[in-house]
Amino acid sequence: MRDLAARARGGLFVHIPIWLLLGWSNGLMRDLPLFFWANAAVFCTMALVRLRHQNKVAARAADEPWAWRFFLVMLLWNPLHWGLLGALAAGWLPLKGAQTSIMFVITGVTAAGGMGLAIQTFVRVAYPIVAMAPSLPVMLLHDGRQYLFIACASVVFTIYIIRASRAVYDDYWAAANARAELEARAQQLERLSITDALTQVHNRQYLDRQLGIEWSRAGRNVHALSLLMIDIDHFKQVNDSHGHPFGDACLQAVANALQGALQRPGDTLARYGGEEFAVLLPGIDAAGAAVVAARLHRAVAAIRIEHDGYAAALTCSIGVHSVASVGASTAAQVISHADKALYAAKRQGRNRVVISALAAA
Repeated sequence: MRDLAARARGGLFVHIPIWLLLGWSNGLMRDLPLFFWANAAVFCTMALVRLRHQNKVAARAADEPWAWRFFLVMLLWNPLHWGLLGALAAGWLPLKGAQTSIMFVITGVTAAGGMGLAIQTFVRVAYPIVAMAPSLPVMLLHDGRQYLFIACASVVFTIYIIRASRAVYDDYWAAANARAELEARAQQLERLSITDALTQVHNRQYLDRQLGIEWSRAGRNVHALSLLMIDIDHFKQVNDSHGHPFGDACLQAVANALQGALQRPGDTLARYGGEEFAVLLPGIDAAGAAVVAARLHRAVAAIRIEHDGYAAALTCSIGVHSVASVGASTAAQVISHADKALYAAKRQGRNRVVISALAAA
């Protein structure tokens, strides 16, 4: 609908100068001033209405029936107006002198509008019909081969425009479908590029990008930022004892548990590498990060995975680093301090949370 409105915008003010030129060249301004200026006012009013409302109505037309009907009235009003003028010129003696000019304009309006607005099925068919059809009954009521010729030619021309506009319709929708497919593939590739294939959480590339974004935001808004580094305890022994498929199942279970324990949409979980995960907590200070870390630690401890009669109990070590404001430090230093806190947790016996000594810096 928005594309249709954009295509129709080019013809908003075309009809007014054409009508003025037609009235001047055929003497309508002089001979029929009231009729002439009344029609000029109608053309001008519709142009202003469309200018003000067309885009808004088009945006709602797909969901609201009244908006769709009003949108159609705006699109089809001008061709219908010209069609009625053609019927009047064929049957009203004072307008006879302008009949050829009016039919010439109707032909141009039919061709331009019928082809330019052919991307919607109903408009593609209705536009040439409402422009050409009103004058046909009047012409058929007249005697003479000239009127019969004009009537028959109008029918042939209308059918031709409807058939020819099908190519425009097909080309538009083929291009639209191809563009939609390319966009969908691009989005899918983007998701794949930032998603860990095994655990289906974000990967390290995405974490690094988000850390940069949140670091800049924290600098602008002067708010806290926390990073948690999480390592599954003794994971190499799990792999060696039960095989890599079981190890993969453990990684997936840990990722699901960590993701389920995060409560804010803005928190980012990523697989940092191997059996290591990272959690980015924007706007969370050291005290809040400690609470989140404890919740994640409990979530991993609650995991139970059975394999060949063996129930594996998993634990994890978590290092936490927080900054009250980014100050003169860097995003890389946040990762480094969180990593040091993680290794401190491992040195202290694993299965614990260690807060970085620089957490309040």
